[in-house]
Amino acid sequence: MTPQEMITIVLGTAVIWGAASMFKKYLDHRREIRALEAKNESEKQFLNTMTIMSQEETKRMEIFQKVIDGIPQLKQQQDIADDAKAELLKSLSNAKNVEFADINLDQEMTKQLSTNARKNL
Repeated sequence: MTPQEMITIVLGTAVIWGAASMFKKYLDHRREIRALEAKNESEKQFLNTMTIMSQEETKRMEIFQKVIDGIPQLKQQQDIADDAKAELLKSLSNAKNVEFADINLDQEMTKQLSTNARKNL
């Protein structure tokens, strides 16, 4: 492994685990999944009211995702980080209100986001 590859992996891992925008991306992704899984129209309307990311953050995340997809070690770290975030979100579902960065989630929204129809392996 070259020094450049090592630095890329270390920095990529740090960004994956530490960036607040990554958690926002994860929450947005969960909202999209739950919107697809929602069975009735009121659940869909409830989930659609939640907007998380700005267009600039989306563009940055797309660029970063291309880098992650190109390096298998980073993709593995991202999967591990997503699992950890899912567990965090699941553990926060008992809280009445959760505030993270500029996102406020009530208990019902936290439970909705942490619900899986089934785990994709």
